[in-house]
Amino acid sequence: PAIASIASSPGSLDAHAGERRGRRSLARDVADRTERRGQRRAASATSPDDGHDHEVLPDWQVPAGWQQQAAPQFAVAAFAIPGAEGAGAEVSVSHMGGTGGGALLNVNRWRGQIGLPPASPDEIVASALSVKVGSLESQRFVMTSTDGKKSVDAVMTSKDGATWFFKMNGETAAVEVNAPAFVAFLSASQLP
Repeated sequence: PAIASIASSPGSLDAHAGERRGRRSLARDVADRTERRGQRRAASATSPDDGHDHEVLPDWQVPAGWQQQAAPQFAVAAFAIPGAEGAGAEVSVSHMGGTGGGALLNVNRWRGQIGLPPASPDEIVASALSVKVGSLESQRFVMTSTDGKKSVDAVMTSKDGATWFFKMNGETAAVEVNAPAFVAFLSASQLP
């Protein structure tokens, strides 16, 4: 009966067809925007000084040995840090409007990425270290997997209603040996 009433009501099939066309159009729009964003990222990664505003990147000094990579989804920049016998690390830089989810959500996501259980808000506050990104006071969170093999060294800072994230992750030995270069990178970075 329900199928019959839908099929027999005038214009209902046209409305559904229009809705499907609208969804296809929206999907195409999203795909087009995603493709354009990827093209802008690729252009900014390969030619950031071409005079076009592809992505507004911080002004920074990239440490020796860091190799610029294509930025993954949500990141504005990425670097590979080669290590001995393939034990390297990666650095990504991203930003989001507002708090970007806040410390609780982000720190627990990073913990999960290396197999750690979620931490309480009090544990996260207690684990926060102070570091500067340029002249901005920022929060730094350093964590290591329970087996000691993987680590994350992540920094959150706010500027002009947005939150910037700088994250180094990889083999613990590589993250630890590159921590001084990471901190120097942070302190030399001037956010737009």
